[in-house]
Amino acid sequence: MGETVATRARLRHPAAALAALAIGAALMVVAATAGPAASATSCLGEAEQVFLPWADPAAYTLAPGGDFEGVGTSWQLASGAKRVRGNEPFMVHESTDTRSLSIPAGGSATSPAICVGLGDPTLRLFAIGGGAASELKVEVIYETALGTVTQPVGYVPERDAWGPTLQLPFLANATGLLSLDGLTASVLFRFTALGSVGWKIDDVYVDPWKVT
Repeated sequence: MGETVATRARLRHPAAALAALAIGAALMVVAATAGPAASATSCLGEAEQVFLPWADPAAYTLAPGGDFEGVGTSWQLASGAKRVRGNEPFMVHESTDTRSLSIPAGGSATSPAICVGLGDPTLRLFAIGGGAASELKVEVIYETALGTVTQPVGYVPERDAWGPTLQLPFLANATGLLSLDGLTASVLFRFTALGSVGWKIDDVYVDPWKVT
């Protein structure tokens, strides 16, 4: 069945998402990761306080190809989504960056697999676009004991200027299959432009459990 207005409202409120996280943790299955998110990159990676200017002190790791600078990006692009010239203006990743990702109305982009954990499980990115009844839908794709799950994370409302989204908590690391260390899971993120207006996104970051 389709998603209700009430469901969207809950997804936009971190308190509701965190409550669901606690419930999901009780259903956690410790097993080897399999399926579409099996080939995650390592949880190790450089963490930066990229959102500190927006009063967010958390350290984030760039999602694989999340700056959209590489020619051979491994993101899965559908229905006209493509890399374009023009970077988010804050240049939080590199001052030399020149690209972002355009997602036209009805288009979508799916990230490569990334390793996430039980600590600080949030996603954040820069975005511009949308309009009345035109939102950016964010989903997480992961494995459970019952198979592959695609779960809404949140909806980014219209914005007429580049800026960071709110923190987007996701539950895959609580309800998905965990790796043998019992701490981490492998997930994909999908971004879809709903309605009749497209979006641009850039510098996609995850705040993961840092395994050392």
